[in-house]
Amino acid sequence: MILAGINAAISARVDDGVDIDTINMSLGGATLFDGRDLEDMTVDFATSQGILPVSAAGNDGPASNTVSSPGSAQTGIAVAAAADPVQVRIRRDQQLGVGNGNQAFVSNDAQVIFFSSRGPTSDGRAKPDLIAAGTFLLSAFAQGSSVGLAFGSGTSFSTPAVSGAAALLSSFAGANGLGATPFDVKQALLQSADPTKVPGYPRTATGKGFLNVEGALSNLQTQASGHRLGDKEQLPGDEEDEFGEFFSPIELDHGKFAAKGLALSPGRLKQFVLEIPERSDRLVQQISVSVHVRSLGDNPLKDNPTFGGNAVSVDLQSAKRTTNDEFVLKARVVGDATFTITDDATTVTGDVLDVLDVVSHVIEPGFFKVVVDTDWRSFDTVTFDLTIRVKSISPPTPDVFKKGKIAQDGIVQFAPITLHAGAVLELSWGHDWSVYPTSDVDMYIFDSAGNLISVAGATLNSPERVRLDSGATIVIILFGFEINPPGQSERWQLRIFGA
Repeated sequence: MILAGINAAISARVDDGVDIDTINMSLGGATLFDGRDLEDMTVDFATSQGILPVSAAGNDGPASNTVSSPGSAQTGIAVAAAADPVQVRIRRDQQLGVGNGNQAFVSNDAQVIFFSSRGPTSDGRAKPDLIAAGTFLLSAFAQGSSVGLAFGSGTSFSTPAVSGAAALLSSFAGANGLGATPFDVKQALLQSADPTKVPGYPRTATGKGFLNVEGALSNLQTQASGHRLGDKEQLPGDEEDEFGEFFSPIELDHGKFAAKGLALSPGRLKQFVLEIPERSDRLVQQISVSVHVRSLGDNPLKDNPTFGGNAVSVDLQSAKRTTNDEFVLKARVVGDATFTITDDATTVTGDVLDVLDVVSHVIEPGFFKVVVDTDWRSFDTVTFDLTIRVKSISPPTPDVFKKGKIAQDGIVQFAPITLHAGAVLELSWGHDWSVYPTSDVDMYIFDSAGNLISVAGATLNSPERVRLDSGATIVIILFGFEINPPGQSERWQLRIFGA
């Protein structure tokens, strides 16, 4: 549907002469090949045909490397979401009583809202491109037969502001004979963006800065270049960003990392990245993250049950990129707490509030991200200690081991095999989450009569893992769901334990 909509807009412009300058895409999804999957390339093609697509960066933050597709396209504009003081205070006044909004949001500067997806992309580009207000925006809504106005939050709400600005600039350029291309409009928006409205954040969170329509119009009037965009664009003076925080994992001392006396003011975060090796190198059995809160500071609304007090928010996100499946958990810590992660379970102990998204099967090859932040409910600076422990062992020897190659949409079928109850089948491949681009190979389990009995191995997990609840004679089929780079084969390995 998304691709059909973009193609319809392109056809209407190119074939029918319809004056379509901008496409708003308040949507996004997982990508295994940032900048080169089908939706991303369709965005690039639309740009080459004179249309500027504007896409939501995604709501998979606060960790790095979470911008979704088509926001990860080479061209177009990807939009992050900010908590703007005006909108937040109005909403908090409505919720908590007039006058409480200023206490609920203490800064006069906008903040990057915690859920807004961050860059860089997996190929090292500094997405998102811009940031705009995306928290507590009063918007039209429709649900069933009900229509009206409601407050909404998300990058889907910040994106239309930028799309509207792009449409206004394109309309002005057309009416005044400026001959502006999508490149010119994007350049005007990015070069006028105001980083001082969201101070103290890296470009991978805010892009070039906060949307500044008046400045963009001035830029467009003086800088329209008539340049026609090629396959890939580079803005003048747009230097390569340094992404050391993301691409330089923490160093463990005998399996331990400790940081003491960390301090975060409201709306700020610190990220710690663990590099999980491939299973064949070293098997990470367990990750534990402990937080000791030294001081929560002051908060005049701490006794308000609707709002709550200051806290250290902990987000654990696996090596997966740009998909909700990467979340391990999100929780607010108000004292001492420990989060213990294995592939089978995630457990939480201590002084923890609002635990969300607890999932298993998350110790996957690639960058595991530990993010601590003070969310929008914090009034004062909080201080805390953080300890990360990693337990690793040598990989066990499987009872059955097979390997081979598989192509896109390829199928590998094995002869029937009889396994005991509790047997574990584990499928891994070369382009896992530690590699760009990433592949996805699925594993389906059938019984001896040809009935499908398990699709637990057909997910975005890497490796795929299936545990048999009862002994059975089964047939294993592998499917090359998405093989990257295109046109190549993927190396796979199948291990069976407890056969």
